[in-house]
Amino acid sequence: MRPSDPPPVQVRPTVVLLEASQERFALAASALASTAVVTKDLAILAAPAGTKTRVVLVDLAANLERALQRLEEVHAAAPYAQIVALAAKKDPDVILRAMRAGACEFALLGEGSELASILGKLFKRASAEQTGGAIVSVFPAKGGIGATTLAINLAGALCAKGKRVLVVDIDRHLGDVFVSLDMTPRYSMADIVGNLHRLDGDLLLSSLDRHPSGIYIVAQPDSLEGGETIAPSQVSALLRFAAMHFDFVICDGLYSFDELSLAVLDASSRIELMLAQDVVSLKNAKRCLDIFHRLDYDEKKVSLVVNRFHKKSPIDRLAITENLGLPVRAALTNDSPSVLDAVNRGVLLKQAAPRSQLTADIDELAASLAGTPEAKRRGGFGAFFRRSDTPQTEDARLSTPSIKKVGATDAARRTPQTS
Repeated sequence: MRPSDPPPVQVRPTVVLLEASQERFALAASALASTAVVTKDLAILAAPAGTKTRVVLVDLAANLERALQRLEEVHAAAPYAQIVALAAKKDPDVILRAMRAGACEFALLGEGSELASILGKLFKRASAEQTGGAIVSVFPAKGGIGATTLAINLAGALCAKGKRVLVVDIDRHLGDVFVSLDMTPRYSMADIVGNLHRLDGDLLLSSLDRHPSGIYIVAQPDSLEGGETIAPSQVSALLRFAAMHFDFVICDGLYSFDELSLAVLDASSRIELMLAQDVVSLKNAKRCLDIFHRLDYDEKKVSLVVNRFHKKSPIDRLAITENLGLPVRAALTNDSPSVLDAVNRGVLLKQAAPRSQLTADIDELAASLAGTPEAKRRGGFGAFFRRSDTPQTEDARLSTPSIKKVGATDAARRTPQTS
């Protein structure tokens, strides 16, 4: 730093304090004056991911029952938040109730140094979350086109490149990631999200299953009823937390635009939209892109992957690009025999068919995701947003049913209708 340069401005993080009397709010603001900015504005929790606070203080001193209820409400609405329960004295029964309601820490408001120390630890954890890995969702335009095959083999290819990868099976009822890899889960997603309030890196890793290839895996419960108890907000919170500890979190089992799928897609940094070379895939992909557009997804967030690709098909890469206004990121060679052999043996394609062109295609896609120079030369979602500026012929257009507009910032949005 040159002598003439002004000292850098130190920006204090913001914390939300709820249920505190005016006197205790002033006491907290004074005790944390050098540590954080204290506010009563709960709306800050809904700010963009890069700016929103991750720490909430709930004061139990004035009205214990009301404060505990508020604590539960905040934990349910923002499970990613770190909640600290404050009190005038340490009562074991109150501490237990606060932890059960969703608090991750307990402190006395009068002990400023203790509270500042706790907040320092939580701020460090929140800062790590802002610099996490990529969340990649594999989203098929129609069922049965090999989304799970791509998800697990893409994960395997990334692992082979030295990346730390977690595969999350989102399907509530019929997820088949474990079956495809011939594994039996020890824990389910329900087990993990039930401990979100006390989750750390060590607990997360101890709750995951690991394939010999290095892939970590988490799936929905085996029982059909178990998955229904998991809230979409809990799943998105788990994904964001996992991204703090993995280079890539790959999501499989997305087949619709229900609330759970929307939560996962919103949390994703990339969406690989899969389609096949048929009219149904094209039409469904067009619908998906229109919905992504209405959700205000960034132009670099979505890309096309064509599976079971045939070079001689009349619906070639050019036809797909003309119809969808988006270049094809990857064309995966059709090799059904190798895929079937790998699935039946419970192994990855790299092991079952190391010389297959499909194995090479997936490896190339993994290299693109990992950030090779080739990835930067590929087209992005911008072409889709610019398509209205470029005249199209009637043959190049696909009719698309009307879709109810969905606001990206509307927290209570409904599932888009594609009837």
